[in-house]
Amino acid sequence: MKEIARFYEAEEAQIAVGYLRAQGFDVQLADERTLGAQPHLSIGLGGYRLLARQQDAHMASIALDEVRGEPSRRPYLTGQTCEACGEERLTRIRDPLISLVSFMLSFGGLFPFAPATKNLRCTACGHRQPAEPDEEEA
Repeated sequence: MKEIARFYEAEEAQIAVGYLRAQGFDVQLADERTLGAQPHLSIGLGGYRLLARQQDAHMASIALDEVRGEPSRRPYLTGQTCEACGEERLTRIRDPLISLVSFMLSFGGLFPFAPATKNLRCTACGHRQPAEPDEEEA
């Protein structure tokens, strides 16, 4: 058996196994029962390892890559450039005070939804600058 993927969430690993088995591949999860009983060991053991037969490993990996999406990333603002380096990779800055208060009030429930400020940060060089007036509405 050859490892073709790793997952740190049991649900994600089970979905991948189900998908590949439906496609006709003989796959299994290594350490599935150990991690099911003791999920806190997931990081230490390297997560759920998805194994396929040696002769099917390449095709199973391709089949899995077709349905696996990239992690969502914050989109960059368009139409503005960094004043320091000229790059167009600007994102909105979250106000740390508002984020901290949101976290403390809800034990983390609202933390990812804290409103962004009107300032921008260049992801290339880290320069901070105010947003242009036409970008503030977007």
